[in-house]
Amino acid sequence: MSKRRAAWLALAALFSYLSIKSGEGFLSALDEARRPKLYISLTPTPVPTPIPLSLLEVFSQGELKGTYSTYQEALDQAKSLPDSGVWKDGWVWDNRLPYASVTNDNILFFGDLSEASLQGGQIYLRRQSRLLWDDSPLPEEAKLQAPVVLQYPELARGCEVSSLSMLLKSQGIDIGKMELAEKISKDATIYRSRKGVVTFGDPNLGFVGSMDNPRLDGYGVYDKPIFDLLKKYMPDRGINLTSCEFESLKKLLAQGSPVWIITNSTFAPLKEEEFVFWNIPSGRLKATYKEHSVLLTGYDKHTAYFNDPLQGPSQADLERFREAWEQMGSQAVSVAPE
Repeated sequence: MSKRRAAWLALAALFSYLSIKSGEGFLSALDEARRPKLYISLTPTPVPTPIPLSLLEVFSQGELKGTYSTYQEALDQAKSLPDSGVWKDGWVWDNRLPYASVTNDNILFFGDLSEASLQGGQIYLRRQSRLLWDDSPLPEEAKLQAPVVLQYPELARGCEVSSLSMLLKSQGIDIGKMELAEKISKDATIYRSRKGVVTFGDPNLGFVGSMDNPRLDGYGVYDKPIFDLLKKYMPDRGINLTSCEFESLKKLLAQGSPVWIITNSTFAPLKEEEFVFWNIPSGRLKATYKEHSVLLTGYDKHTAYFNDPLQGPSQADLERFREAWEQMGSQAVSVAPE
């Protein structure tokens, strides 16, 4: 590496540190200049000794762990370390914690967005260093427009993929419900009932039962398989808000991102007798056949606005809508604002 480039890197590091102190430089500090430095604090970090550009660098928890001449060697080492990645003019592989919370002089990294959001401050999607939201007051209302995709007549139980199609189309990605129905993960466990004990699939793993034929047993799919599918189309912007507070969904709406959610078909809390249980490999699942998915597009003081794949643009009482969403596990998926 030339002295000129080394000097440029040192100058970039200083600029990033100073801009952070002025509250403007998180994007530069998170993945500084051309070399990754994954900060836990904002103490200035010296520029590492230059290495041959042909080598791959392995980082773990903010520290350079080694350099390797082949991708496989670097990958094997990175996979054995927590919060790690392989760098060569960009991340070529990583399992770094995806979310960051920036408060005062500290940056903390989290695997779940719900954990990061509890820290307050500025919340970032670490990949691409995209700001998701901060502590600014919410506007009294936010209303977005998004294309409508109806699940019928092709997909009797296709509310989840139809709502995901609406989310993708709202971002300019023209992917239809049928393609998503084909690509979504499936749990092929057959419905069985023996002596009052029911065994069926796990919607946390994939779509359960038949999506297109209502005469066959079927249920639906939850947030994780939907999020995995979203990332195939939007790998740098997909975010999973499951277990976040409802206020976090409103913050994204206020910045122009609609939100895919799981709720029920009444958009109000259900009575306990409307839930059933069945056995899955990991234990016992509580579910309701009124499970439903919509694309949340807005809110005001009293009303939630959403695109319903059963009937198009709709609205419901905001508080009861929130309670129904929480009753179904506070499941939500969206995209980072541009």
